[in-house]
Amino acid sequence: MVVTECPSTKLRGTKTAINYYAGFSEAFVDYAIENSALKEGALILDPWNGSGTTTAVATRKNLSSIGLDINPATLLYAYARLASKQDLKRARELFLKIKKIKAIKPSAKTLTTNAVTFLWFAEKSTYRLNAFRENIFQIEDEFLKNLLNFIAVKVFRMQLDNFLCSNPTWIKRPKEKQDLIEFDFKRYLKDFEVTIDSLMINAKDLSQNPNKLPRLELASSLTLPLKNSSVDCIVTSPPYCTRIDYAIMTLPELVWLKMGVNDINQLRRNIIGTTTAEKSLEEIKLPLKAQKILNLVQAHDSKASATYYYKNLKNYFMKMEMSFQELARVLKKTGSLHIVLQDSKYKDLDLKISEIFAESLEMKGLQVIDQSRYMSGGFNYLRGNKEINEVVFRCRKK
Repeated sequence: MVVTECPSTKLRGTKTAINYYAGFSEAFVDYAIENSALKEGALILDPWNGSGTTTAVATRKNLSSIGLDINPATLLYAYARLASKQDLKRARELFLKIKKIKAIKPSAKTLTTNAVTFLWFAEKSTYRLNAFRENIFQIEDEFLKNLLNFIAVKVFRMQLDNFLCSNPTWIKRPKEKQDLIEFDFKRYLKDFEVTIDSLMINAKDLSQNPNKLPRLELASSLTLPLKNSSVDCIVTSPPYCTRIDYAIMTLPELVWLKMGVNDINQLRRNIIGTTTAEKSLEEIKLPLKAQKILNLVQAHDSKASATYYYKNLKNYFMKMEMSFQELARVLKKTGSLHIVLQDSKYKDLDLKISEIFAESLEMKGLQVIDQSRYMSGGFNYLRGNKEINEVVFRCRKK
C-alpha cells in the first residue's frame, strides 16, 4: 500500500448553507473524480450520501451520479446543495403564495396516534405552521418541494434554542407537557424570507441541467438498489464508529417530514454506528482483525464492555462488512473506490478501524492502492503517524 497526498477531507473554514455535522470537502471529491480516469457516460455513486457533497460535485462536472442514504432528512440537504439563484427565486415566489393561505385547525382524522407532530411546541401554536407545511408537501415539482422543505426546517430550527446542547449531534426533547413552548409563526415567516435571501447571495447563477440532476433516493447500504457492475466510481464516507445518533441529530427534519415515534426509533436502530443497535443480526464472518478487537472489548474490565459495547461494536462491523460486499458488487471491474474512514478508540483500546477495513476491502476484491492520512488538529498530511484522525483509501476493483 502506497502512502500518498490528496486534498484534505476536512470542512474547516468552508462556508456553506448546508449545516450538517458529518461530511467531507468538495475539494476532496474533485480530486477523487479527477483521479479515477472516468470515461464519458461514467456513473458515480455515494451510498452514504449525507448532505450530498459527492452528487453536487459530480453534477457540477456534468457527470451522472446516484446519492443514496437511509435517513430521509439527508435528502433535503442533498437537494438544497444543488440550488441555484434561479431555483431560489422560484422557491421565494412559491413561499410568498403559500404564506397567504389561511390556516385551518387540523381535524382529529388528520393526526395519527404515532405522530410526533411538532414535538417541542404547544399544539395550538402550530396550527398555521401545520397548514404551511401541508401546502409545501403538495408542490408537484420534486426539486422545489425538497428545496422549500430544507429552508422550512432550517428556519424551524431557529426556534429550538432551548433544546440544543453543547453536543451538536444531540437535541433534547420535552419530558412534560409544561416543557412545551409557544411557536412564533409571525417570526417564522420573517425568518423564512430572510433565509431565502441569504441563500441567494452565495448560490450559483445558473440552474442545473434537469437531465443531469443526480438520482437521490432512500436506500440502505446493506442492500443497494443497483445492478451488478453498474458503477464506475464510488466516493463516500461511511458512518464513523463513534456512536453518533444520526437520527436524533436530524430530529427536526424527521419531525417536519412527519415521521412518527416508531418510525424514528426504527431508523435509529437501522443506521450504522448508532447508539441503539439491533438486538440481533444474522451472523456473518468478520475479518480476523475485527474479531481480535471484539475479543479485546469483550474482555475489557470497564462497565458494560462485555454486553452493550461489545454488541454495539459487533453490530457496526457486521453492517460494514455487508455494506462493503454491496460496494464490491455494484462497482465495475477496474472501477475505483475513494473512501474516507476515521480511526476510533474504546477506552484505552485503539480499534484500528482503518486496518480492519483495509483487510475487509481486500477480501472483497477491492485492492487498496494508496492511502492519505490526516490528523485531527488540522490539514497536516502525515506519513505513518499513529496519531491520525482520518484515513482515505483509494481502491481498485480487481
